[in-house]
Amino acid sequence: MAKKKKRIYCKWSDKEIKLLKKLFPIKKKKEIADILGRSFRSVASKAYVVGLRKVDRKEWSDKEIKLLKKIYPIKRTREVGAQLGRTLPSVTHRAYIMGIKKKVFIKK
Repeated sequence: MAKKKKRIYCKWSDKEIKLLKKLFPIKKKKEIADILGRSFRSVASKAYVVGLRKVDRKEWSDKEIKLLKKIYPIKRTREVGAQLGRTLPSVTHRAYIMGIKKKVFIKK
């Protein structure tokens, strides 16, 4: 069996934290890890501790909202998401915020 590398904790310097904050919005964590000479996990952990978050939210356009209002009550959520190019959680959350409900169909 291969031996695991021994983990050695190395305190982050103020200079490293400053560089992390500068690079975090524009670089991937793996790239930052390579630049700083630290592990991916170390970079991800420190970013979390100092409050850095990647926010990759796509704003809803007026056209998307109009279409959501029209089709959400009558189509399956998965279909609505596919049509809008949105994830299932994104669609359900937006519908919830807007107060849009599914129509209940009773089979006869």
